[in-house]
Amino acid sequence: MAQGRVVYRRLFYAAAAPVLLMAQDLFLNGSTLWGVHPLLPPLAVATVAVWQRRQESLCASAAFGLLCDLWMPGLIPCYFFLSFTLTAFFIGALAPRRTAPGLFRVTLWGAAALAINSLPAVLIFACRDRGTVPAALVLAGKELILSVPLTAPVYVLLLPIRRRFDRGMSLSGVSHEATSA
Repeated sequence: MAQGRVVYRRLFYAAAAPVLLMAQDLFLNGSTLWGVHPLLPPLAVATVAVWQRRQESLCASAAFGLLCDLWMPGLIPCYFFLSFTLTAFFIGALAPRRTAPGLFRVTLWGAAALAINSLPAVLIFACRDRGTVPAALVLAGKELILSVPLTAPVYVLLLPIRRRFDRGMSLSGVSHEATSA
């Protein structure tokens, strides 16, 4: 892949990140059901990790995690950075690359990303008080149930970026192979 296309793809994904964070802030953080609100950022991390190579997804997830830590401070410093980097690592290591990365596959890995994102919070509650572990697991399950259906809008938002740069097209719409001949 040409270096310029990699840079442009990363810039477009970076431009989509504030859109997701604003949607999280404006629509989802204010609405609660069962005492929790759905989360979009882990779904975006899973989507990009399924589509990209392992190194690219690790870099993108780490950067997105830092942005999320600045935008929405969590339980501990660098919570999203650590969680998203771990998520991208596991998806990169475990996701089979032979199957088509469609919505179903992205949804499955999105659910895994939400579970990985909830794991540090459950561990923190377990260290504080052992009686809160079942309650923390129930909250994590509720968050998972509410968030997984939102994989489709995240997928639709990020799909044009993937299609644009995975087809071998540059921003000008001219194929790199056609210009090199």
